[in-house]
Amino acid sequence: GADMVTGLKIQHMPLVKVAGVKAAEVRRDPVLGLFGLLVKNRDGVLSTAARREAIAMAIDRPRMIADFGIEDWQEAVTLSPESLTSRGEVPRADWTRLNQAERWAAARERLADVIAQQEAPRLTLWLPEGAGSDLMFEHIRADLSAVGLVLARAGSRDDADLELIDRVAHYDDVLWFLGQLRCARVPLCSRDADDRISAAQAAENETARATLLAEAETMLSAEYGFIPLASPVRVSIVRPGLNGFATNLRGLHLLQNLGDVPHI
Repeated sequence: GADMVTGLKIQHMPLVKVAGVKAAEVRRDPVLGLFGLLVKNRDGVLSTAARREAIAMAIDRPRMIADFGIEDWQEAVTLSPESLTSRGEVPRADWTRLNQAERWAAARERLADVIAQQEAPRLTLWLPEGAGSDLMFEHIRADLSAVGLVLARAGSRDDADLELIDRVAHYDDVLWFLGQLRCARVPLCSRDADDRISAAQAAENETARATLLAEAETMLSAEYGFIPLASPVRVSIVRPGLNGFATNLRGLHLLQNLGDVPHI
């Protein structure tokens, strides 16, 4: 058997539980990044920011996270983590103050017009293969069903209305997070936010930079081109006594830095 298995993501996590791996052998990296739904289609249900916001409201993040049973896995309702020192004043959306039943009610109200036109409108979601993806899909499917939408699994990224994005930040700065959502990289963006991100990169002082990035994040948040769900998950299984392994902020584990590894 192996002394270490690394590179495990959310799609692998139920298998860790089924395999009966001891809790002491499960090592989770304290990574930050983007983990959520990228909107790829502007038609129908997804044609307005208000409807896209309804989808963000509909997903019961705490219930989904609890079902996975991953220690310290945190939900996300903002584009960049509120813990970042480089983050300016970006208010949370009003719906984050509601409980889940109130969120579902508000979402159904936002979607009432499109549901009246087409009973149980259909959306497709792409996720990677794996037991964890299956579990996550069922949670999101049930939550969207609660607000009148039908969710199906997309056969490919290209055909999906929504795509699960799972990326670890290369550096812990608001600029990385907003940079992932620029118009050159995503289907649904904000040109005004792009301009502010460019201006922030050229800013001569930290105060001006933080203000510009906060303005950009506020604009991108209002567009709901990306719907944050949680922090990314990066996990390794490490046998006791293995030398040289350490969790880290990037989830990177270079095998050449490990000593006394009989077999991997």
